[in-house]
Amino acid sequence: MADLFGEVGVAPDWARPLGFADYFVIRHRRFRDQLTEMLGDAEGRISIDRHAEDLAISFGGDPNQAMQFARSVPDFILKRRFVDLVKLDLAALEQEMGFSPDYRRGWWRKLLRRCGAG
Repeated sequence: MADLFGEVGVAPDWARPLGFADYFVIRHRRFRDQLTEMLGDAEGRISIDRHAEDLAISFGGDPNQAMQFARSVPDFILKRRFVDLVKLDLAALEQEMGFSPDYRRGWWRKLLRRCGAG
């Protein structure tokens, strides 16, 4: 496709060959978006244990919601699901996906919302 654009002028940036990293990001975009949203609205449902390298998400007694979320989690990140709790591999999130959950940022965002600044 880039060759076709090249024939009529300069090819746009988006018309480039995709590599493995591009496919990887596209494939796991839904999961990343879901996790980002959950971290922003944690409301005490998420706990991070850096020693055990776990990120645990509680679905507040709803095993169906936990199961649906666990299905969207890539295999190399899912540690386990138990009833309404899903545990993710924090190291894999950070190293393989480049996703570092900035849990404190969600706390500040919530505080700003309560003050009317966010």
